Amino acid sequence: MIRTSSINLALAVGAVAIATSGCGRLIEKATEEAVEQAIESDSGEDVEIDFSDGEIRVESDEGDVTFTADENGVQIDGTDADGNDFSVDADENGLDVDSENGTSLDIDDDGTFVATDENGEVFSGEADDNGGFTVEGSDGEAVFATSEGIPEQWPSDVPEPEGLSDVTGTYFAEGAELSIVVTGTSTGDVREVFDQYTDRLEDAGFDEESTFTQGDEAASSSYVRGERRMTVSIQSSGDSAEMVVALG
Repeated sequence: MIRTSSINLALAVGAVAIATSGCGRLIEKATEEAVEQAIESDSGEDVEIDFSDGEIRVESDEGDVTFTADENGVQIDGTDADGNDFSVDADENGLDVDSENGTSLDIDDDGTFVATDENGEVFSGEADDNGGFTVEGSDGEAVFATSEGIPEQWPSDVPEPEGLSDVTGTYFAEGAELSIVVTGTSTGDVREVFDQYTDRLEDAGFDEESTFTQGDEAASSSYVRGERRMTVSIQSSGDSAEMVVALG
C-alpha cells in the first residue's frame, strides 16, 4: 500500500487545493505538481496526483487511493500493491474498513470494534470505564488486555507483586503461549522491595539466571522454572521507584 506519510502529505495539501479551487485550474495544477514532487522526493516513488470534483486521487506503483470528504464524513477507496480493493468509511457513527482480501474492521462510536483477518479469524474489542482495553478471539478468549491491576490471567502458582500502587497490567496470548507485564510504583527502599519479591520467586521454585544491579538505584533479574520465565526490574525515580514484572 502507498506509504502513510505520502498519503498524509497528499491529503493535507489536497485539502488546501480543494478549498481554493475557485482560483482556477492553473493553481490546482500547480499544486498537483508540487505535491507529486514532494512525495517523489520523500518516497522515491513515481506518483500521480489529481484534485477534481472535491476528490483527491493518488496513484503510484504501490497502489492508488481516492479521498473524498463532506458533511456526511470521509470516504477512502483504493487498491493496494497486491491488487486488492479496499475502502474506508468514517462518520459520526464510527469507522468501517473493508478489503477484497477478506479483512475488515468495524469501529463503533463507543470504541468497540470487530475485525476479521485474511484467514477469516474474527477479533472483537472494547474499552472499559477505567481506560482499559480487551481484545477477544473468535473463541471468546482474551488475546490482549490492558487494565488497572494485575490481569486475571496471572497464573495462580506464580507469586503476584505486592505492595505496589498505580498498578497496570497487560496480557498477551497466542495459542497456549501467554505473556503478562505488570508495572507499579513503590515508596519503599528499592533493593528491599526488589529482594522481597525475588525471594518469593525463589521460594516458588524459580532459579535465577542473571542479575544486574546499579547500587541502590536499580536492579534487574531473570528467573526460569521449566518453560516459565520471569524478568523483574526496578528503577528509582526520586521519592519512589517503578517496578516492572514480565512473565512469559
